[in-house]
Amino acid sequence: MVGLRGYKADLVYGGSGLYKTSNIGRCAERWHTKWQKRTRLVTADPGGWEPIQSLVDAGIVEAWPIALWPNRIESLDLACQGYWPKDVRDPSKGLDPPSNVLKEVGFYAFEGLTSFGSHVMTTLKQPNVTLSQDPSYVLSDGKTKYAGGSMAAYGFVQDRIHDFVTKSHMIPLVDRVLWTALEGKGEEEGTRIPVFGPAIEGRKSIGKAGQWFGNMIHFEAVAEEFTPDKETKQLSIRTRVWAYLKPHADPTSKIVFPAWVRAPYQFPIDVPERVEPNLAAIYDLLDALKAKANRLAGGEEAKVS
Repeated sequence: MVGLRGYKADLVYGGSGLYKTSNIGRCAERWHTKWQKRTRLVTADPGGWEPIQSLVDAGIVEAWPIALWPNRIESLDLACQGYWPKDVRDPSKGLDPPSNVLKEVGFYAFEGLTSFGSHVMTTLKQPNVTLSQDPSYVLSDGKTKYAGGSMAAYGFVQDRIHDFVTKSHMIPLVDRVLWTALEGKGEEEGTRIPVFGPAIEGRKSIGKAGQWFGNMIHFEAVAEEFTPDKETKQLSIRTRVWAYLKPHADPTSKIVFPAWVRAPYQFPIDVPERVEPNLAAIYDLLDALKAKANRLAGGEEAKVS
């Protein structure tokens, strides 16, 4: 229950090709091996889930290509509440509401924050869609009506994405929820100071989105070796991908990338700044620290096996 355990949804953001989808697979294996639970993946990303196709074929991951669904906003909304297609290949068969089936699902993943926002914006750009200039606008999509206080499409998108994430925290019976996002550069509201963060529609939203999640981890490729070619004199650059668990600055612009994990307050120094990009191992680390904190709270000697 979210009210007792805090945030359920986490975020991993970074550039394309930095193993975000692969880490959904790592987590799926973790939940399947430890607790014999499946993973559900809702994806609006055009790239699909090729890196984890073997897990989809094995039934360890159930995948829903939601970009192909009608009534885009309503479908995204319901997916974030735990609704699932009766047949992922046939939208006409409709959706099942959350049920006890979710006892068999331990991990939920949404790909991703950036794509969901783009799909909502695409819907708003249809010729038959208008947003009233009245602050209390109403938009109908399928059987669902959406209302808000913004006068612009960007405001509507940001409201909806925030609403989607909030609802995903409340998906019943599921242990963890993960969102992915591309990284973007925006500006701080009111000051126009440049900021980095997860990319969604609207520059001013980039600095806000991290507040919606429990843990926020930044994946970044770092150049570690420059080797000049003897003949062409061109440099060959070797990079390494890191998962940052704490804020860190871009070496060129000095703008800070936000990142954090909500480890127990007793052990802040036990959380490194960066680790290998293995989200399953990061969850193992956090679970170990929480177990250690629980033993301290119970008066037992804290020993992590």
